[in-house]
Amino acid sequence: MTVPANIQQLADKVRNEIYGENVRESIAQSMEATAEVAEWSREVAQGIIDGTFDEGLLSTEIENKLNQLEQDYAPTLTAIENEVTTARGEEANLGARMDNITSKLAQKSSKSEVDRLTQQLVPKRYIFGGQLEKLKYSLSNPLEQFTGVVFPGDSIVWGLGATGNPADYNTGRDGTLSDIRDNFASLSFVNNFKRYIGSKYMGGATPDISNWEYSTAGEAIATYSKQHILYPYAGDFSYSETGTIFSTISQASSGSLSGWQLITNIESGVMGEAIIGFPFTGEEFTLSIDSVNNHMSYEVIVDGVSQGIFTTQPGVDGIVAGYDNRRTHTFPYVRNKTVQIKTVKSSYTGVQSLRIGGIIINKTIRITNQGIIGTKAIYYKQRNMTGNTSGDGVAVTSKDNYIFCQLGSNDRMIETTYAKGSNEFKKNLKALVNELETFGEVIMMVANPVANEDPASFSFTMQDARNVVYRLAKENALDFIDNYSIFGNISPTVYTTDGLHPNDLGYEVISRNIINSLEFN
Repeated sequence: MTVPANIQQLADKVRNEIYGENVRESIAQSMEATAEVAEWSREVAQGIIDGTFDEGLLSTEIENKLNQLEQDYAPTLTAIENEVTTARGEEANLGARMDNITSKLAQKSSKSEVDRLTQQLVPKRYIFGGQLEKLKYSLSNPLEQFTGVVFPGDSIVWGLGATGNPADYNTGRDGTLSDIRDNFASLSFVNNFKRYIGSKYMGGATPDISNWEYSTAGEAIATYSKQHILYPYAGDFSYSETGTIFSTISQASSGSLSGWQLITNIESGVMGEAIIGFPFTGEEFTLSIDSVNNHMSYEVIVDGVSQGIFTTQPGVDGIVAGYDNRRTHTFPYVRNKTVQIKTVKSSYTGVQSLRIGGIIINKTIRITNQGIIGTKAIYYKQRNMTGNTSGDGVAVTSKDNYIFCQLGSNDRMIETTYAKGSNEFKKNLKALVNELETFGEVIMMVANPVANEDPASFSFTMQDARNVVYRLAKENALDFIDNYSIFGNISPTVYTTDGLHPNDLGYEVISRNIINSLEFN
């Protein structure tokens, strides 16, 4: 029996274009069967019209056709039903299943975009004051013996949503520095930054992990140390002479700490002195002295203040004749001040000699997470900065010379205690930033986009918050790291746990943006 051409064309189209091999063939066979029935029906109808068709034969033929259709296509229809059921999965119908698949494909595409962001080199940041470059210089400079970095901020700075943080973070929380802190092992952006600094600037040193002394639990502080041995002649060191100097010698010396030895010789009966000078930030260094019998003393002067006169005489104050006698000099923390080592004549008669084999600097980098869950700019200043009455200290110490400030997510919330709108946020943030600048170099940041921008709950958007921080940073000549714009148009559902707090992927993007902002030239 011939299938009409148009029906055959449809059947072929189903075979070629509908997904699912079994489904294609089944649909095509069904269409062909329909064509057969249609053709047979046409013949029957024509017979009735012509008066040549037997009615009994018609009934028998119809019954035979129905039985044949059932026999031929029941297995196929059962297979179609089973395949549709499998394709539907747990959804009510195939339409819902397809919607679910479409959503997952969109999320997968967005996740791929976020993964790309973690690898990109060009950060979203604005250089208004050069603070990032100063930080990079400090991290790499051994004569900045102590580099203190602190992160005041809210729950996103704290690391809420990152894997590895304590589950009881809400216990006893009152918005002050006594709150429970994050765990160092967590994947927050601050911890990612800590680990990067330890790896790239401190030779992979194992950090000393501690907590803010007033906090009840957590690991807010990571401190890295690395020893540097420096030969104090030229380079970052100056050497000056006044009066009459018998001789100055810089020579190889295998027994000396640095493998070299700086020798200053001055006759006891003449006026003359030599001074080694160097810029310094920190609170200690160790001087290596090669002691000889015709010894000469020296004086340590820090920012114009004498720290005392010290002998190099063998047998005195623990000094022994020979190489590498070490004496550690400690003093109150100074920032970018001049340290001098000045020759001072001893009681020895004749040509006296001061021999320095090197200086040991124990470079220290301390990074502190002072993120407080639920805080806003106005509350952070009131509860955690100078003049607070909480008794939990001040978030930024005198040794924190670099400050990453990120607030704004909670400042959007409508409260009756202060005015609505982004200008109120700017006022409160500016007051906090003005105080932070009295401690050190401030670097401004803003958090990621969020899912909930309901005007019934929030008086301005995260985009508004980003714009406020941008303008404040530019007005105050402060570098600005834009952790909002880095996410572009990617849905917050991809990189947050709850539409607000980043997941591990989101924190990785933020930390990479901060690191690239530091490193990108």
